[in-house]
Amino acid sequence: MGRLSLYKGNVASVWPMLEESLRVATDLEDKSLIALVLISSGGLALVQGNYESACAFQKDSLKLFREVDNKWGVGAVLQTMGVVELNQGNLELAGPLLEECLTQWLAVGETLGVASVQYNLGRLAYRQGNYRQARAWWQESLSLQQEIGYSSTLGYSMIMLGWVALREGKVTEASDFLRRGLYQGLEVEAVQTIYWGLAGLAALEQARQQAERAALLFGATEALSKARNIEIPPFNQVELDQEIAAAQAQLDGERWDRAYSRGYSTIFEITGGSEEKPRRLDKKLADLLETVDI
Repeated sequence: MGRLSLYKGNVASVWPMLEESLRVATDLEDKSLIALVLISSGGLALVQGNYESACAFQKDSLKLFREVDNKWGVGAVLQTMGVVELNQGNLELAGPLLEECLTQWLAVGETLGVASVQYNLGRLAYRQGNYRQARAWWQESLSLQQEIGYSSTLGYSMIMLGWVALREGKVTEASDFLRRGLYQGLEVEAVQTIYWGLAGLAALEQARQQAERAALLFGATEALSKARNIEIPPFNQVELDQEIAAAQAQLDGERWDRAYSRGYSTIFEITGGSEEKPRRLDKKLADLLETVDI
């Protein structure tokens, strides 16, 4: 229940579940179970941008997983620790952690885990400006997910391939990946995927010199971010701010504000202050995207 709530953006409801799980695991004196709860707690802290707490949870979890010789658990912790460093911009620390995680999961045949760490290695390459390597990692991750029939994060990988295609100037390819990824995210009700799909389409419209449409979509992303408490890593926030500034430079202030406010209100009116499922975004987003001919 906690993982499902977190996945769909209901962050506030997860902590009490984890606290109760930790109490039960501690009473049972089950090191593996305690470690699993700690790694989940670290993951939630990571989503909320509390990197200090995330690191503390992961270190405690790693110690327990090593004590019981749980290679899957060791790999899972290493990946989360790598993502913490990646999100803070510590690329030289993130790389070795993610690579060791990949080694651990390849050794135990954890296919989904391999796909997950490949995705994050793609993020690392993207941060380093190595778009060719980022594309390779994300394509491998996508292929593995398709091979095992795992649909929950397919959209995320498609969207990242869209972002890298955009950076390479491949606008048509970027549009295809971003649209497919966004609708996949809507299908499985994945808030983060929906957010990055909208943000990618907004950046795409900026690249096409369609600033009014970009403003509409950036407004929608802002509304979704606030309504669902989506934490944006610092590097990604800088990237988004640059895209917004570039789009704003193409349009007078009044027209920008009008389009941005329309996108914001379209999304916020059905998500703000609500725990309802993201599937309610389907119709509103369809109307919004039709408006901008995407």
